Amino acid sequence: MSRKMIAVVNGYPLAGKDTVVEMLSRHLFNLGWYTDSISSVEAVKEITRHTGIPDEPKTPEKRALWAEIKAAYEKYDRYLTRGMMRHVHSVLESHPQNSIFFIHVREPESIQFIYDILEPGIEWLTIFVDRPDAERVTSNAADMGVENYVYLVRIENAGSLENLQGACDQFANLIHEGNP
Repeated sequence: MSRKMIAVVNGYPLAGKDTVVEMLSRHLFNLGWYTDSISSVEAVKEITRHTGIPDEPKTPEKRALWAEIKAAYEKYDRYLTRGMMRHVHSVLESHPQNSIFFIHVREPESIQFIYDILEPGIEWLTIFVDRPDAERVTSNAADMGVENYVYLVRIENAGSLENLQGACDQFANLIHEGNP
């Protein structure tokens, strides 16, 4: 029987979250896994793009705007998170091989909600990517609380890309073996 897993990824801006997900995904793919990823704020960014606000550069003002829009939607029955999770569950169900879906989520209460609505049989993993020299952004509600959750795994991004790749390869092997 194949394994299905959701891995929530969090950390401060520029900590290396996307890089870690890419490295883990590449290694797991080479081990026969299906991998995918999504950001819990992607639907909000799509809304702001339609109003002429580009994603880049990511400024503190844009981060605050995205956090406020997401919070407004989440007040209405966690609308965005529920929709995202319907998509994630559907994708996981559609792949017969071992599958992992990485979800970038900032807010601890959203991470907990995702855990609370997991479908039976889906494994759960939370990863905090820490880079000591990353700016500890606290200018918006989403970034302010990133460390207010007990993560199962902490990946330190303090050295070279080669060192980070080695750490990600080791961790991917643990995921593959069922021992994260």
